[in-house]
Amino acid sequence: MRTRETAEADIETALGLIAEEFKANAKIIAAVKFLRGNLDDYWGYFDQLEIVIRRHAENMPGHTLRAVCLSWQLDKKSMASKSSGQKRKLACKSKALMESALAEASDNLKTDIATLLDELNANVRSSSPLEAVNSVIRAKLNSCRGQVTPETLNLIAYHVNNRRATRGKYAGTSPYERLTGEVVNESVIEQLMRMSPRSVKWHVAAFAQPEAAHAQVSG
Repeated sequence: MRTRETAEADIETALGLIAEEFKANAKIIAAVKFLRGNLDDYWGYFDQLEIVIRRHAENMPGHTLRAVCLSWQLDKKSMASKSSGQKRKLACKSKALMESALAEASDNLKTDIATLLDELNANVRSSSPLEAVNSVIRAKLNSCRGQVTPETLNLIAYHVNNRRATRGKYAGTSPYERLTGEVVNESVIEQLMRMSPRSVKWHVAAFAQPEAAHAQVSG
């Protein structure tokens, strides 16, 4: 599994290279500085991941733990892949690893594996919903660059982050619900319809980004 130390080193190397390459560009240097100043919000995912792995390493054979974790990672990559061929290849590798982990596992170990997978899936990386928003809306906005206001972008992001999936692994849940753990029993339209115009503007701006929503809920 990728550790926090590895991720920190990779990101710092990348930011250092960007800063060196574009040291004459004030906007890029400001962006690098901003990213460095906000990275602490990103590491909780890795810290929680390491806690989960250490806890299960106490009772689960090492080769089984590695196979399950790698299968889980490949499954996540398969879902994120845009190439159908790559998606199938990753899914096949993930399935083979999981089958090998389960092949000779006792009933108790199978229960432990199921618990491990639940805990891994519950540890949502906060940037994942943001990346999803970017990938969903980018293609739709290519034909109207410069014509979309920030308020419209916030409304689109709010809709994407609060719309429940209708199929697949996350059917019945929205990115907002998966990130915050809060169940919302209204559609996006119903949420907006019960708000006043001023309230709509505030909620859309604050909750368009799942991370901002999580901060508001936690606070």
